[in-house]
Amino acid sequence: MITRCPHCKTTYHIHAKQLEIADGQAHCYYCTQVFDARGNLQEQHPDEAPLSTSSLPPDLTADEMSPQQIEDIIADFEKELQPRILQPPAQKVTKSTSSHRKAAVSLSVKDLLAPARKKRNIVSTLFWLLASLTLVAIAMAQLTWFKREQVVKHPQGKLLLERFCSYAKCQVPQLRNTDLIKVIRRQVSSHPQKTGMLLVRLLFVNQASYPQPFPVLELSLSTTDKQLVARRSFVPGEYLETEKNSTALMPPGISQQIEIEIQDPGHSVTGFEFNFF
Repeated sequence: MITRCPHCKTTYHIHAKQLEIADGQAHCYYCTQVFDARGNLQEQHPDEAPLSTSSLPPDLTADEMSPQQIEDIIADFEKELQPRILQPPAQKVTKSTSSHRKAAVSLSVKDLLAPARKKRNIVSTLFWLLASLTLVAIAMAQLTWFKREQVVKHPQGKLLLERFCSYAKCQVPQLRNTDLIKVIRRQVSSHPQKTGMLLVRLLFVNQASYPQPFPVLELSLSTTDKQLVARRSFVPGEYLETEKNSTALMPPGISQQIEIEIQDPGHSVTGFEFNFF
């Protein structure tokens, strides 16, 4: 029997037993397509018609065949069981055609793979871009927080910290510059009502253009030759009046007067010094 590939029109010589084993399916060795061999059977080719016994030489009969002749016939029959191309496709395949076909196949593969690769590249690029931006943002946030006291001195920096703390649930530090707190008047004298006590009076002002927290006040007592006799620091809660909140801010340009009672260290004290922290 002869069957023809419907895809490339290549014809094959095939046996019924082969069709039965393959359930009627055949594989074209030229275009690699699988097709229904039974549905594409062709008429017997003239030059492939089966030989009749009458066409055999008169001297060649079955009882006169030698064992070697029988083995040769069986071997030829086994070869016939293999598909063989009886008629090549109409188009002649040249080197140029083959190269064009390879180029077309290569182009098709690239076209099929390009969208997937391009999509993967875009996703990878976006991932690393977002990761880099996130790391930069974290680094900037950490640097800003560690330098918050310097950053908050600038209006834009303070605004940035306020926005950051609104999400991070933190507190923006207040602007603070103790160099802008100036002493207007100071006095240390014996307490008029309490024996053995000194009364310290201090008048100072915030010369900054912004409110700032009350400072820590340090008082140093010394002798005539500037030998330190006593030193003590006072936090705002110790020197502010009771009706004032120790966490309140000093408004700019308004003087603040405080009084502090301390124990008299003795008559050797002749000098005193105030510092703000």
